[in-house]
Parts: sequence; structure tokens; C-alpha cells
Amino acid sequence: MKKYFFLIFIFIIFSSNLFAEDFEVPKNIKIISQSCTFVSVFITVIDLSNNEIVLLEYGAKANGIAKGKLVNVIRTGMFANPEKQSFLIGDDAPKKSQRG
Repeated sequence: MKKYFFLIFIFIIFSSNLFAEDFEVPKNIKIISQSCTFVSVFITVIDLSNNEIVLLEYGAKANGIAKGKLVNVIRTGMFANPEKQSFLIGDDAPKKSQRG
């Protein structure tokens, strides 16, 4: 019986990508910012097809399965004029030199 549970567990682990959600990733973009955490890198872009601000989340965990893989697309519903929007520097986690 344990053998069957193990096989089902292995199947679930390896088939998770088969049922993954398809993301509608904008094709024509202007990058305006980037920021990261321990587990994700966020790229903020303007979708030039409708001038909507979109967040692209990439997995960044060093030993994780999603390293470098697009894991989420967040459409904010906010709009910006790409001609007037400049690049913004995102705030990342504090470096060792910045910790108290």
C-alpha cells in the first residue's frame, strides 16, 4: 500500500507542470523597473498594446524548481503613458552593508 502512495506522490510532483496555468505574456513591452526578493524577481513593464502596467514574476530561489521560470503575470489595471514614464530603480532586499 505504501508503494502505491509513493507512486502517486511521484506522479503528482512530476505532473504539476502538465496542468500549469498558461500566462498571457505581453509581447511588446517597455521595462520600467525591477525588484527582487529571496524567492522571486519582479520585472515591472508597460504592455505597449494597451499601456497597462504589468508585473512579471520569475522564480529565483537558488535550489527551487522554478529558478528562472516565469511563475506569475500580474495585470494591475493601472495605465501609464510610455512616452512620459522613465525607468525606475526597484528596491531590493537590504545588503549586508545596509543592515544594522
